[in-house]
Amino acid sequence: MTKKRGYKNYAALFVYTLMYCFWRFGIIPLIYYLFSGLKESTELRDSLSFIPADASVQDIVTNDIMITAWDVNNRTPRFFSKWYQKNEQKPTFNHNMPLLDMVWASASTQYYFKPAVVDGAVYISGTNIAKSPAMFAYLYATEKIGVKEEDVRMVSIGSTIEEPDIISA
Repeated sequence: MTKKRGYKNYAALFVYTLMYCFWRFGIIPLIYYLFSGLKESTELRDSLSFIPADASVQDIVTNDIMITAWDVNNRTPRFFSKWYQKNEQKPTFNHNMPLLDMVWASASTQYYFKPAVVDGAVYISGTNIAKSPAMFAYLYATEKIGVKEEDVRMVSIGSTIEEPDIISA
């Protein structure tokens, strides 16, 4: 009878060791990878070195441009453009930041990078505003600054979440 209890103790110890190894070397590293494995946002900013540090959105050759980002502090979308920089002056939002910081704020997608922090404000990618932030740019151009629909040229750089079209037979 004593022998059978001994085997039960060994089996329990074996199962405990297996569970410990499963959690210690499987689940915990997976959780760390999924939630803490993001790259520092400064690495992204450093890769944008082709944009001059002192450039302004007003220096862009086109009539206007729209760069979208999500302001985490105020929980609102932010639209960086020539028009907004000239006409919208709110104390809670810096419209006069350098072009490099605007692009950095818009490109900090939360799937790969930690948020961009510019002068204490925390920004993540504009894809949090809509499935396609380019549509906000289109509405902005046609409604806010009065560009004719046929004169709008749109380039969407980055990610967009598109749903596939249904193929009918």
